[in-house]
Amino acid sequence: MHKNFNLVQIDFSSKCLAVLFIILTVSELLVAQVNGGFVHGGIQRNYILYRPQNQLPDEKLPLMIVLHGYTQSANSVMLYTGFNQVAEENRFVVAYPEGINASWNAGIMGGSTADDTGFLTTLIDTLIKKAWIDPSRVYACGMSNGGFMSYRLACEAGERFAAIGSVAGTMTFLSAQSCMPAVSMPVVHIHGTADVIVPYDGNNAMHSVSAVLDLWKGFDSCQKGTPSFVLHDDHPDNSWVEQYDWTDCAGNSEVRLYKVVNGGHTWPGAVDVSGLGATNRDISASEVIWEFVGRFSRAVPHGMVEKPLNPVRIIENPVANGILRLSAGKSGTVRKADIIGLNGTIIGEFFLEPGTGEYSLETGNLAPGFYLFRISGAEGVQTGRFIVL
Repeated sequence: MHKNFNLVQIDFSSKCLAVLFIILTVSELLVAQVNGGFVHGGIQRNYILYRPQNQLPDEKLPLMIVLHGYTQSANSVMLYTGFNQVAEENRFVVAYPEGINASWNAGIMGGSTADDTGFLTTLIDTLIKKAWIDPSRVYACGMSNGGFMSYRLACEAGERFAAIGSVAGTMTFLSAQSCMPAVSMPVVHIHGTADVIVPYDGNNAMHSVSAVLDLWKGFDSCQKGTPSFVLHDDHPDNSWVEQYDWTDCAGNSEVRLYKVVNGGHTWPGAVDVSGLGATNRDISASEVIWEFVGRFSRAVPHGMVEKPLNPVRIIENPVANGILRLSAGKSGTVRKADIIGLNGTIIGEFFLEPGTGEYSLETGNLAPGFYLFRISGAEGVQTGRFIVL
């Protein structure tokens, strides 16, 4: 009798172990929010991940990377943006990475020097390997310092992102000068006109919102802007939102601005009060960012560098003597070189005869500012950027 009892007990235990294994496996799939991390560049880097509760084991969903502001954390930006609820309703995964010392290396003088672009692209690779993510639909957005970092990602790793967004964050002069995006990039920008931390009109360290968007309209070769309109003003907070769109851009990209009149250094529609100044409640930044970026996929041809020639190198940049000197590699065919303004207008056209691959283009009639050049020929197309002082 005792022996039979042992046999029954052993059978029961093995069944329990099998059931327990199934429960643990299913539970891992059902866990909506987890903490993760890995070592990058010899430093422990951490993040919070939120996955929709009904994500199937073999289902790949879009990924949104949400970057906190300076002095914030992954947890705080998760709580006050409300992105988890937006992700649950729209079926995408959200990652909230943690910056070193609550900061991102976004090109700000005296700021972090961490390899954050490397960390964030490695995070994407890590999540893709777990088979949770659709690699063609990866997006980034951020608040303030995180918004600056979103633009840096578009400059340095644009091929990994289908679109980016920035709230209350622009670009420093240095980061704009060094920005050479490999692909066109859909951009949505949200900014308060009463922001005293990152001024809407810029300052001696950073570009204005208009200058940053002009830069990206130029990178994306946007051809026209649509009439602006005021979104419905539902809340008595003495602020309202104006929407501006620029379309007909390269690679089906777009540029959009939500101008929050009288808005402060805040996240519109935040779950809790945050930042400095008035928090607009007419829109939810999290919702409108997703509505914009979710329409884009990296699989859509971006058109900026489809089939590159020998890499173009600017011999002297910025241009200070009225001559743009390029080294574009040898070619046996005639090439066409265009100088393009940031609004996408072709300002000058030149034909480059076969030869050594070094060319000189006159720029003496150009006003100081940023310009693009495009060299096209039988071998393909190469695009770059230069500055006239």
